[in-house]
Amino acid sequence: MGVTDREAFIAPDKNPARHVYVCVENTLHVRNHLAVRNTLRQGSDLRNRYEQVKRQLASDTEIVMSRCVAGTSEVLQDVLAASDLTAEEKQQIYDLNNPP
Repeated sequence: MGVTDREAFIAPDKNPARHVYVCVENTLHVRNHLAVRNTLRQGSDLRNRYEQVKRQLASDTEIVMSRCVAGTSEVLQDVLAASDLTAEEKQQIYDLNNPP
């Protein structure tokens, strides 16, 4: 019995809660994620700061996704500033994450 496209994205259970983010290959979204990953791998100061923020947010059992995103925004801006993305890409990401 095959799995439908829709069923492929349904978690088999609800614990732990998950959020899936799907990106199209070679887009700015993918370059953004890879730049964050690569920068955190290279810089222990940023990595430790990011870890501290994420752990603090994770300790709140009632947290919602929007608050988690807002809570990591400042450190992620610093991570992106240290990344190898172009100035134009960094500005595009900033604009996407900070709508008017």
